[in-house]
Amino acid sequence: MTREMYDAATREWVSPDEYLNRKAARKGPSPTSPLPTPYTMPDTPEYVSPVGTGLVNGRVARREDLKRAECREVDPGEYKPTYVNKSWAKKRGFKFTEE
Repeated sequence: MTREMYDAATREWVSPDEYLNRKAARKGPSPTSPLPTPYTMPDTPEYVSPVGTGLVNGRVARREDLKRAECREVDPGEYKPTYVNKSWAKKRGFKFTEE
């Protein structure tokens, strides 16, 4: 016994493959592609510079702002977190730094 589906738009019985093809054709191109696509990251929103040089709008402006202030980004390997609340650090298994 063959399996068929009713296509209400054309008012006829068709095979499941044909039904899905017609449905996709009526729907139009899919906004999401089954192919892998690169992610384009949006630019950073505008913010007030922490060094007091005004508004910074985007990555290029951020780099320029850092140059003007003679600053640079901290690499993740350079950052060593310090915890001042001994009970909080101990509870979570972090190393407590005594000053």
